[in-house]
Formats: sequence, C-alpha cells, structure tokens
Amino acid sequence: MPGQPYGVLEIWLQLRYDCWGNGYATEAAKAMMDYVRREFGVTHFRARHAEPNLASGKVIEKCGLKFIGTPKKCLYNTGKSRT
Repeated sequence: MPGQPYGVLEIWLQLRYDCWGNGYATEAAKAMMDYVRREFGVTHFRARHAEPNLASGKVIEKCGLKFIGTPKKCLYNTGKSRT
C-alpha cells in the first residue's frame, strides 16, 4: 500500500535469449525501481546474479546499485548494509 514503509526490495528479471543485448533488462529494472520509489516509497534495493553471468552484473550496476560484498551470493544495494 502506498505510504507504508517497506524493507529492502529485491528485483528479479529473466529475458528470453533472443532479447539479450538490447538494453531491455536495464530499461525494465530502472522502470520498476522508479515506480516503486514513487508509488511505495521504497528506498533500498537488493540484487544478485549468478556469478558467471557478468551481463546481469552490468545491468545491476547500470541501475545505480553498488557492490557491497559476497556473503553467500552477490549483493548490491542502494543503502547501508543490513544485518
């Protein structure tokens, strides 16, 4: 519900192979992030990708998320690390 506090939002995308390399994932992820920021007040996002999937890591970084470590999986975050 709009106006209610939310924790960290995790984004997950999957595209068909023939759609790769066209910027669709970056465009979709940025649009989702903008929407939930505006409509729900979400301020923190988390993303992860399979270690060998470097293209997904680039999409995450293009969305403005910063690498914060690899506790068990790759994590990126727009805010402070949460324990």
